[in-house]
Amino acid sequence: MSIVVDLIVRRKEDSVLGDVGKLNLSVGEKVIVDIDQSQEIGTVSSKERFIEKHKQDVYRISRKLTKEDCPRMRDNKQKCIEAGKIIIQKIEDYELDMKLTCVEFSFDRSRLFVYYTADSRIDFRQLIKDLGHLLKTRIQMVQIGVRDEAKMLGGFGPCGCQLCCKTFLKTFNSVTVEMAKIQDPSLNIAKMTGVCGRLMCCLGYEDAFYSEQAKKLPKQGSRISVADGQGIVTHVNYIKDEVTVELPDKQYKKYKSTQINSVISTPSEERQNNAQNQQKNNSNQPNNNQKPSNPNGGQRNNNQNNNQKNNNQNNNQRNNNHQNRKFFNKPK
Repeated sequence: MSIVVDLIVRRKEDSVLGDVGKLNLSVGEKVIVDIDQSQEIGTVSSKERFIEKHKQDVYRISRKLTKEDCPRMRDNKQKCIEAGKIIIQKIEDYELDMKLTCVEFSFDRSRLFVYYTADSRIDFRQLIKDLGHLLKTRIQMVQIGVRDEAKMLGGFGPCGCQLCCKTFLKTFNSVTVEMAKIQDPSLNIAKMTGVCGRLMCCLGYEDAFYSEQAKKLPKQGSRISVADGQGIVTHVNYIKDEVTVELPDKQYKKYKSTQINSVISTPSEERQNNAQNQQKNNSNQPNNNQKPSNPNGGQRNNNQNNNQKNNNQNNNQRNNNHQNRKFFNKPK
């Protein structure tokens, strides 16, 4: 059984377990912890607790961080700046499709962490060889996402406050397009995108409220019944718990959710009804391509039939006369 605490290490803020040993630690204290044959600085993020089985690796905490370690930390920051310039130059020399985010030395400078973003897998074997030869330390390449990049570098959001991921947000929850649609039907992506280029994490904070309001209020385009009659919902305001309705007399009025009597049809049903009505109207209209009937058409047809009969009789008479002439003119 060991006494452990949670430690936050490196700029990526990875969480590891540290064996307290005989030290008395409190939340927020900085310590030196041995990780993979190198010394790193960690920040205590939880109270001491007992564990029986180690489901993950537990690293030994050697000592607390003291004032005598401050010059070493300042020196490490300066060397990180110098190493970053060398790495950027090498990335350009090898024409690698990657973006350097930052670099970080371990406390004893036995290992250098290189954080980068890339859209695809990068072959940087030769890069690691050159950097190891120039910087005289072990190189560990760490690929991160754009959200992790924003968390490491920090910044300010559209609200004017410091980024949530930099201040208090510990994990990244999924933010979907459906969350954005329900909060802004126009789906203006420019207003909903954070500095990382992804949908803002704060959209998930109010998703439960908007989802609950969407169950209470009718959707835009629905036909509802109110005290003034039936109308079509043209706008839904989830925050004010009200809808804007277009009435038959082309007036627009706002109603609270409690003032709605019933929902007559949903937007899909309303579109289907409009399509059926349009089809009925088209079927009732006369076909302009059809020729109008002529009242004298029947008489004309009878005259044509009589003329045809007379012509046939005349032809038969001619044939008979011709046969008679042949018979009487036959030599005896």
